[in-house]
Amino acid sequence: MVSELIRNRKWKGVRKMKLIDADELCRKFNSGGGESEKIQIRPDMPVKAIINMTLAAYRKCLFAEIGKMPAAYDVDKVVEQLEEMRDISTQNIALNSQENDIDAEILRETSHYLSIIEIVKSGGIE
Repeated sequence: MVSELIRNRKWKGVRKMKLIDADELCRKFNSGGGESEKIQIRPDMPVKAIINMTLAAYRKCLFAEIGKMPAAYDVDKVVEQLEEMRDISTQNIALNSQENDIDAEILRETSHYLSIIEIVKSGGIE
């Protein structure tokens, strides 16, 4: 549902996001491991060009490492909890609803949970 909207470009400016472990990222960079980018500095290059080239290479490596970081939560556990919440929610609607069309209300509620579960499984909004 949500990914279909995004694929069809109905949500402009949305980028993929996920929770990552910031401590793990810091450990990765402090260890000196990870991505590397070669830059070629010539003796006739102005200092500003060298700095810009170095910063661009650093950004490229940083973004590559962030992209490799696993989600900072257990996807299966989160999905399981969301499915339990969905089931409880639909049971509550069935028991307490004042609407004439209980099926429609349950369908709306279920579709919200399914969208959330899809986002969690995909690692975030693409």
